[in-house]
Amino acid sequence: MLFTTVTFFSLGSGLIFESSKTENKNEFISSGIFFAAICSFAMIIFILVFNKFLQAAFLNTIDIKYLYIGLCYVPIFYVKKITEATNRAILSTKLYNYELFINKFLYIILIIILWVIFNHMITEYIMLAAIGANAVGCLFVILKIRSLLDLKSIKIASIAKMIRFGMKEHFGVISQKLNLRFDTIIINAFLLPIDLGYYAIAVSFAELVWFVPDSIGIFLFPKIAGMPHEDKTIDYVTKLCRITITFLIITLVPFIIFISFIIPILYGDDFYKSVIPFIILMPGVLLLSITKILTKYFSGTGKPFISSLVTIISLIVNIPLLLILIPIYGISGAALSSTLAYAVSALVSIYFLKLRERQGNITSIFFATKGDIKEIRSQILKIHHLINFNRVKSDSL
Repeated sequence: MLFTTVTFFSLGSGLIFESSKTENKNEFISSGIFFAAICSFAMIIFILVFNKFLQAAFLNTIDIKYLYIGLCYVPIFYVKKITEATNRAILSTKLYNYELFINKFLYIILIIILWVIFNHMITEYIMLAAIGANAVGCLFVILKIRSLLDLKSIKIASIAKMIRFGMKEHFGVISQKLNLRFDTIIINAFLLPIDLGYYAIAVSFAELVWFVPDSIGIFLFPKIAGMPHEDKTIDYVTKLCRITITFLIITLVPFIIFISFIIPILYGDDFYKSVIPFIILMPGVLLLSITKILTKYFSGTGKPFISSLVTIISLIVNIPLLLILIPIYGISGAALSSTLAYAVSALVSIYFLKLRERQGNITSIFFATKGDIKEIRSQILKIHHLINFNRVKSDSL
């Protein structure tokens, strides 16, 4: 899937941004589906023509049948990127979650069915289950949005617009993926496999924090892209940052306190070595949460190159630090390097935000106001009343 990720040029981001600027979303959604079909065809032809070269150069230890099964996933991968982007572009949280639920639920069901039928589980079955589940999810969305699809709306100019926008963000997407995984590559090169295991546990727990900013970011980008006044978007995004950081700090404090008990209970006493890297990662993970929100703001206001620049700078900082600190401090050095790189990304993001805002101070991003706290309390009360209402309603039935 590496080739498909690289060659798609973050077209989904282009679709979200460009369609938010027009009433006629059909043009960009239809053109996006068409481009996905073209990319699928081109990628399949490429892999079939060069399959011997690819197997000899990169896949010499992998059975060729896995390449062909993966080939079946290529068109689904491209179409899935467009259906997910479409759900976000039309701000349909319900459709987005339906597709996600179908993918996950059906995948588990297919795995169980295949296991019951064949009484064992192999890699091919897992791959086929993933392909089937994602295909059904994509088909479900396409049927739901069929009124937005029109062959006559397909325009090369629209595809070009989406690619131009997506390319500005694409380098940042690739840099971010490298930034989040380069530490494991360096650890694998310098340390023992068991050290990589300890570090992987620390990272897996630390990344749970990103569930909040990642969930916010899914629809923050299209929402900001559709806002007509930039001054309102700045107020909106800084408020989101304040509330997110406040919420994460409140929830993380007890998590950090009890992590030294949680990890050994779940994985055994040997994995206590994961605790220190986890604690070191926490400040960086918290700061990267700010970056995740602010980069959606930059992309939503038509400046995706700033998002890319932020992640590229962070990667440039991270790589030499990893090479210096891991041989000296081991997995704790990897955690420290990542935290420093994430901190740099947050500072660069804030710097660019302040350049655009030209007023205010840094506290508008970090510290919740009394108004924010009142609003949070109000929303909690609404949820509480809604739960009680549903409970009374169910009891009456």
